[in-house]
Amino acid sequence: MNAKMLYLSGLSIALASTLTLSPRVHAQTAVPPGGGAPAVRRGVGGRGGGAAWILGGTLAQARAFQDAAAASGRSPLNASQHEAVAQMNTRLAELSRAVTAARDAFAAATFAASQSGPAIQLMIDALTNAELALANARAEAFVKLQTSTNSLAPGQIQILVQQDLQGGRGGGPGGRGGGADVNDLEGQVAAGADFSPKVPVQIKTPEEEAKGMILPPGYHMTPILWDPYIQEPTQIAFDGNGRLFVNEMRSYMQDPADASVHQPISRISMHEDLNGDGIFDNRDRHTVFVDGLVATRYVMPLGINSVVVQEYDTLDSYKYTDTNNDGVADQKEVFFAGSGQRGGNVEHQNSGLTWGLDNWLYATISSFRLRWTPTGVIREDSGSLGGQWGVTMDNYGKIYSQGGASGVPEYFQLPIHYGGFNVNSSLAGLAPNFAEVWGAPMIGDMQGGMSSIRMPDNALNRATAGAGNDVFRGDRLPADMVGDYLYGETVARIIRRIRPVVTEGLTQMRNIYTGTEFIKATDPLFRPVDVTTAPDGTLYITDMYRGIIQEANWTGPGAYSRAKIEQYGLDRIVDHGRIFRLTYDGMEPDRTKPNMGNETAAQLVAHLQHPNGWWRDTAQQNLILRQDKSVVPALQSMARTSPSQLGRIHALWTLEGLGALDAAIVREQLKSTDPKIRVQAAQLSERLIKAGDISLVSDVKELAKDSDPNVVIQSMLTVGYIKAPDAVAFIQSTLESNKSAGVTAIGAQLAANGGVGGRGGRGGGGRGGFGGRGVAPGAPGVQVPRSGARAQ
Repeated sequence: MNAKMLYLSGLSIALASTLTLSPRVHAQTAVPPGGGAPAVRRGVGGRGGGAAWILGGTLAQARAFQDAAAASGRSPLNASQHEAVAQMNTRLAELSRAVTAARDAFAAATFAASQSGPAIQLMIDALTNAELALANARAEAFVKLQTSTNSLAPGQIQILVQQDLQGGRGGGPGGRGGGADVNDLEGQVAAGADFSPKVPVQIKTPEEEAKGMILPPGYHMTPILWDPYIQEPTQIAFDGNGRLFVNEMRSYMQDPADASVHQPISRISMHEDLNGDGIFDNRDRHTVFVDGLVATRYVMPLGINSVVVQEYDTLDSYKYTDTNNDGVADQKEVFFAGSGQRGGNVEHQNSGLTWGLDNWLYATISSFRLRWTPTGVIREDSGSLGGQWGVTMDNYGKIYSQGGASGVPEYFQLPIHYGGFNVNSSLAGLAPNFAEVWGAPMIGDMQGGMSSIRMPDNALNRATAGAGNDVFRGDRLPADMVGDYLYGETVARIIRRIRPVVTEGLTQMRNIYTGTEFIKATDPLFRPVDVTTAPDGTLYITDMYRGIIQEANWTGPGAYSRAKIEQYGLDRIVDHGRIFRLTYDGMEPDRTKPNMGNETAAQLVAHLQHPNGWWRDTAQQNLILRQDKSVVPALQSMARTSPSQLGRIHALWTLEGLGALDAAIVREQLKSTDPKIRVQAAQLSERLIKAGDISLVSDVKELAKDSDPNVVIQSMLTVGYIKAPDAVAFIQSTLESNKSAGVTAIGAQLAANGGVGGRGGRGGGGRGGFGGRGVAPGAPGVQVPRSGARAQ
């Protein structure tokens, strides 16, 4: 077995949780010995006694062995082994510096709106290669050390301590700026903390957990699926027959060292409600659709009986198909061949693959988008979607990604294929104080220590762990929920409900509640990692239900988080998971069982007008996958005459996906009385224009005179995207005639960048609409506008 395989199979070295380097190495890497780092770096530090390689056993055993060696002043290494360890340290330090340099280059690019999608992708690839080289070097070191210490029997604790490195009791990984003492229980991070013995946190039944939820009046949470049917769920999705697929990341943080992260024990399970009671229990069907996976990143149903899956440490995705309808995939084929292996921790890899309204596929941390075609999957460079833990869209196809460490929604200002935009306006981005979170009283187990805690509640004070997201588009919750953006904050143990508000063409995200949240748990094991509009018109909440939610970077020996984990026995609680349904008084879930796999194409067309967005999206996808052109006349009729605005929009995009869209119908819709349809028509025109029908360009330019700023902005975006020869002149002329805030902010950047968007920055609505850092809480001149149209 080669070094790479050792690494990928989970036999990699743990170097004091990640890397543990000497003070000399710290100086070389420009990272303080105590940990802390600039915002884009992760500081590294050593526990007293120097660098330790842990080749087996638990961190507690490793720590005891290391302390004993330090106390005796003796080392289990001979002189030659000391030299080998020193050389490995040097090599690993060099590779660590390369990773840091790659991260810094990528982070710097996020502040440069002029960076193109391909340039950003090159930086992502460089970071990937640097992280993989470091991982391979760790595995190589494992092999060398194992060979040089073959006197230790297999299965015994195998720890090598290098005594001649004078390590301090420094902090470990700093992250998000860290702080020098984030892993030092004697530092400011722990000042005032209570580490007295506590009764270990106890596991509750799903029903008991639901009873402890704090919800607005009229709302209720009901468990519908739980362990042992599922364990460690991170995401759910439904196929066209309403079968529930669950991504089970069973290798995630099974202990504070995360030793099992690369073990092939994750899986995709499938669950079918056979009796239609809305509960997935022992009367229903439960199968393991795909097994033996490594930390699965996402699952996306593709038609009926097929799913697309991506695993950890790779950019390749695979299509798994059940050919005999036994609930188990028996066929595997490449869906998209990326650039092979990649590195990075669990937060820095793709997630959330989503089939968009525009028939393109979007995932986090990508500077490109994908598209299924009858002849294969194609790729198109775009602005970087960023995010960490999920992708969703609203009724009009606007894509949102969710930040993890930032804890806030990202890249929502404009469609990402136009590039990124650094929108510095009080009308854009995140409302002041957006990142403040208001969970129920908790146990103070936040990785940032006391600075992250609101006392006396011991609750998180600022978002740090955003998770899976959803724009609610169902029809069995109150109508004012539709269009609201929801996501879980796993450290705060809350579900946030955010309202996108559009003013003069710019979107701002506002927490609907003041000093509280939509859903708050009183059970500290509630870990809401995903929220999903379900086929029954309600909202499903995926709860990983576990003790530890931090990465191993933050849970090493001496860390504040580690002390809290041990204080409450959080490391004992793994292999659980629940899914809840959110309902409202007087609104029953829709019990109609989807059956799209057995329906005709004509029947699927009817679903495009369904009031629940899940039905519309899924019907559109299945129609495009079938490529049945017999429904084109029905789609054209729906696009022109349907009383449903959303039905007309889906009919138009289904025509586009079937290759049956023509200039005549687009030109008609460019003149629609509905501004939202005019925007969609301009976007639809792009494919036809790029295919050679330049007659539509003049029609799109006419939209610059529109009374709606959103339509005017779209006209500029489209003219730039198609690379019209006079794009810059057209945009400059539009800027002179329209002074609305959105047109000014977006148009100025387009004109300065040759008619296209750049990468976008983090400030004021940048990253395509991030805004949490540039429009800081309390910044001079920042006001929450009182007026503005709500995004639907």
